[in-house]
Amino acid sequence: MKPFRIMILSIFLSALCFAQTHYASQVIKTYSNKLENKASGKVLPSTSLEIIKKDGNKALVKITGWNQNAVSRIVYFSKGKRIISAVFAKNAKYELKKLGHKTIIDEKSWEKVSITTWIENKGLKDNIKVLYKKAKNLYQTNCSMCHPTPDINHFNANQWPAIIKSMASNTALNKNEQLLITQYLQKNTNKK
Repeated sequence: MKPFRIMILSIFLSALCFAQTHYASQVIKTYSNKLENKASGKVLPSTSLEIIKKDGNKALVKITGWNQNAVSRIVYFSKGKRIISAVFAKNAKYELKKLGHKTIIDEKSWEKVSITTWIENKGLKDNIKVLYKKAKNLYQTNCSMCHPTPDINHFNANQWPAIIKSMASNTALNKNEQLLITQYLQKNTNKK
């Protein structure tokens, strides 16, 4: 009996050691399987990814978030807010699990889900604070060139994407930097 317990404990501990949470530092392409070369979706910067396994230049990951009105090809960071974590093409193949948490906000149904998919094994960071620090610096540096930088709580999560998009052409920010700043502002504002 004792060796059986030791074996179970070692399996449990090895599973804990391997499951790693990382964060996308840029837009990362998704794939229906590890052999595919044509992308079937994308993960946005600062999205939390649980790495299940790595295989060469690809990694199998789990993304946990929310679906709105059973639209399974979009994963949102939180319910009721337009903070997109990942988007998949209509023909993409991925494993979708419904996690049993449903809620209604403004007459829209939100359900907690996890999606398992393959990604390019690049652009991953193991600390979200590093990404947020970079985003904050980019935001303050670029926005203060023309006007006082608005407080992070000046706009709500659903307003920030349009604000950043409308101002981006006045900066030298690339698309990944714009998305990182947008995600940072959306995920950290307290304005309702």
